[in-house]
Amino acid sequence: MTLNFNNAKPEDAQLVTDILNQAAEFKRQHGDNGWGVFKSESISKMLATGETYIVSQGKQPVATLSLESKDSAWDEFDPSALYVHRLAVIHSAHGQDLGKKMIIWAEGQAKRNDIKYLRLDCSTDNPALCNYYEQQGFTKVAQKYFEDFNYTANLYQKPIL
Repeated sequence: MTLNFNNAKPEDAQLVTDILNQAAEFKRQHGDNGWGVFKSESISKMLATGETYIVSQGKQPVATLSLESKDSAWDEFDPSALYVHRLAVIHSAHGQDLGKKMIIWAEGQAKRNDIKYLRLDCSTDNPALCNYYEQQGFTKVAQKYFEDFNYTANLYQKPIL
């Protein structure tokens, strides 16, 4: 089935919050505490940037991701990049390669805008997810500790050809 990517609107804040919290709980069950609990008020503010998408199969929302143009964690690197954040798939849609399809879509967005890299960070507490991103062609280029969140992440990038 075809995936549809639509910019999330302010009225979508609760839907995005629900998807993210479902994914955060799944991550916690697998030892990754990198995501806390998301609140719709903070998600509403995030949606105002226009960089968050709801991914649907037909009319059914199944995932979300943000594709951001800036990320201060990467300040010392080449700025020609898009940053994948909060990629989350609802539990009932696991096993359908949606994450891979969302990354391919994000690569297309970068390519259309002549951007050199697609980047993301991943908790060091989740080696399975780190391995997943490596299987998708991302290379670990650094590790960073985020003091405000008591969180260590691997920084990954993938060149856009």
